[in-house]
Amino acid sequence: MRAVASLLIVFILGIILGAFIGVYVYTRYFQTSGRGLMVNNTCSLNLLLDREYYDAVLGALGSANRSVYIIMYVVKYDPSERDDPVNTLLETLAELKNRGVDVKMVVDDTTYKSYSDTIYYLSSLDIPVRLDESSAVTTHTKMVIIDNSTVILGSHNWTESALMSNHEASIETNCTSIVSKALSYFDNIWAGSRSI
Repeated sequence: MRAVASLLIVFILGIILGAFIGVYVYTRYFQTSGRGLMVNNTCSLNLLLDREYYDAVLGALGSANRSVYIIMYVVKYDPSERDDPVNTLLETLAELKNRGVDVKMVVDDTTYKSYSDTIYYLSSLDIPVRLDESSAVTTHTKMVIIDNSTVILGSHNWTESALMSNHEASIETNCTSIVSKALSYFDNIWAGSRSI
């Protein structure tokens, strides 16, 4: 009888200890916050649904100090609509460039062929914009890298419909390994890109 009681006590203590360890691991490595999921103390993931992306990108651009590198399948500047959210993003890039931030953008031929106003507008702002390596390649990537420390990537193109009315999903992260891989990806595409 005494052995059964001892075994029961060990079993209950094991459950309690396991629960404490589980709570510790969850709060230390997988906390959620207003900015998304904390993977660990230096790495977070934030899911940006629909219109949340625009505010997140605009906010991240507003805090840029060194660099903004963008690969975007479609960017649609709209000269006839002053309040178009894409226009606001592009104007923000121009302000950053004027402050000395290194701004570079790679777009797919789709932007060049369908929205040539975008290319002319970016050029007028002295923002370096290039095409991917070949018209035979589709660069469907939608990625923004800010200060080599934040990456925002997902389904959002820079069009008014994608930013304001479509169902879209993207991720914002500061996870070093993801940022590093994204930066290497950008550098490789930029190195092989074509002048416009």
